[in-house]
Amino acid sequence: MVVVVSEETGSISYAYKGQFVRGITLEELRAFLTTVLVNPARSRNWVGWLRAWTTDRRKSAPPPTPAPSGSPAATHSGSGKLIKFFHHIFFDDFWLKLFSMALALLIWLVVSFASEKEKVKERVFAAVPVQVVSTASDVRSFQAIPERIEVTVRGRADY
Repeated sequence: MVVVVSEETGSISYAYKGQFVRGITLEELRAFLTTVLVNPARSRNWVGWLRAWTTDRRKSAPPPTPAPSGSPAATHSGSGKLIKFFHHIFFDDFWLKLFSMALALLIWLVVSFASEKEKVKERVFAAVPVQVVSTASDVRSFQAIPERIEVTVRGRADY
């Protein structure tokens, strides 16, 4: 989502999901942002379904019962919270996390082996002069520092 406000005219426009809407009022922008950000529509793809499923599962879980005062659990509640935090990080949705790690590892292996097979050619150009190009109506003067640079070009050898 992109919101554009013109400096010259002050007109408001936005781009969202491939549509560009121009010349809207502040109230229309507020209504649009509220519908998109505050009340998002339920997603029908698998990522949205998974996100909704995990959120709904967490909401339906019973709240933890507090330990009675004077019990050992109540006196060590700080360490108990830390243990619960780490348990939540590592073991909640464990199979989903394990699947995600395996998928990430598989993607990394495929990409790393595919890039090793490609023959990469590299060429270095030394002392290339820097030239600033501007329009004829632009009367400002520019100076490039440094005046000469080194350019490295990499690409597949079969091109």
